[in-house]
Amino acid sequence: MAQLKCQFTFSGVSHEAFIRDISLNGAFLWSTFVPAQGCDVLIRLETPLLKNTLVLEGKVVRTDRTPTDRGNENAFAIRFSHASAELIVLISKLVSIVSQKSDPIV
Repeated sequence: MAQLKCQFTFSGVSHEAFIRDISLNGAFLWSTFVPAQGCDVLIRLETPLLKNTLVLEGKVVRTDRTPTDRGNENAFAIRFSHASAELIVLISKLVSIVSQKSDPIV
């Protein structure tokens, strides 16, 4: 499955991450930094697949260490705070496109 490169902001500091899974309700991210469960985060996703930057707000609902082909990586899941009709359409398109790719999307 493809990964979407993104940035997330926690406590005013920006961190790089990869979105491993995304749905209408939330996302699962890999990152070297993982905020604690219950914390609010802001995700910014810029990709050639979208015309504009997609900004997603959510709350960390789970943290984990996940084995990958690069060794263990920190990961966390967020549940989105808002789901406007426009956001639902964008995420649906992303899920469809990403599910067809196998390489990271930058």
